[in-house]
Amino acid sequence: MTEEQALIPAAAQQVADKAKSTAQELWDRSAVFTVTTDDEYVEGGNLLTEVADARRAHEGLRMSITRPMDEAKKRVMELFAPTLDIIADAERGIRGEMTTYHDKRQAEARAAAAAAEAEARAAREAAEAEAAELRAAGKEDEADAVVYEAATAPVAIVATAEPPKAAGVSATGRWQAEVTDKLALIKFIAEGKAPVGWLDVNMPALNAEAKSKKAEMAVPGVRAVQKTVLTAR
Repeated sequence: MTEEQALIPAAAQQVADKAKSTAQELWDRSAVFTVTTDDEYVEGGNLLTEVADARRAHEGLRMSITRPMDEAKKRVMELFAPTLDIIADAERGIRGEMTTYHDKRQAEARAAAAAAEAEARAAREAAEAEAAELRAAGKEDEADAVVYEAATAPVAIVATAEPPKAAGVSATGRWQAEVTDKLALIKFIAEGKAPVGWLDVNMPALNAEAKSKKAEMAVPGVRAVQKTVLTAR
């Protein structure tokens, strides 16, 4: 017997086996059942009611076994909930501090790289301006020398400001989309520039509209459909 089987009440297996036998008998009858006449339709109602009664009875049996187990599980979860909340809060605090610091160091690295690029660009522009003045004065060789010197000047190496490695912790940059203008996105898709699948149809809202308006529902691209559902009491 496995640990999982040991947790199941002994009587549960016997009850389940008996229930399965009853269910199988009903299934065998339903498997050969057909409706071609009014009498058979009425007979089907009786059989459907019998099946529904069996379902309710067996669900009641199942719940009589699982309800105490569910209550026990609930109590155990409640016992551990405060501890897990404390741990989760500690994890959030540490993760938040480390993430903030990590992002700050990366921002510093980007800012330093941008400053170095701006400085190099300013030097090139100054060299080009100086060369233009030299050429205007007829000093082509000196102008070429100035341009060459600017082009071959060593590029300043900016040390990255990456945070140190922390044991057991890895930082991964994850890109994700953030919708800032839903209407613009809808227009973009309507123009055929993106797949329709980028938008999900809100079926709960549309079903509620169909239930409210019924045949009077008037939504472009949508129609209200009435589906027949047989209920056995």
